[in-house]
Amino acid sequence: MSSEKARAEGIINPVLLEVKRQLQGQISIFSGEEFNGEPEAELPGYIDFLLSRSPEQLFIKAPAVILVSAKKEDLKPALGQCLAEMVAAQRFNRQKQQPISTIYGTVTSGTVWRFLKLG
Repeated sequence: MSSEKARAEGIINPVLLEVKRQLQGQISIFSGEEFNGEPEAELPGYIDFLLSRSPEQLFIKAPAVILVSAKKEDLKPALGQCLAEMVAAQRFNRQKQQPISTIYGTVTSGTVWRFLKLG
């Protein structure tokens, strides 16, 4: 697949939908949403995918658990971006009084995956 969007929709989205099915709908999956974990700390932006432990699909609700970034080739620059998103999710959860001990993130090209854990 030649574009990041194609990789996201063709590879990542089916995996996340299966996770949701396995968890019997107890999570929400958001794609391409604006996520401002803490705008004053310069952590705003758009996420490729975010999983929330809330079954409500209307808006991102704490706690945010997993962030996924789809990249075309070189994953190294994307690791910093994913880590910033994870920190934003951690702060978002705290701000919403829903802190969780671990935030997960991953960056993938579709064939190569790098997993991160912030705890």
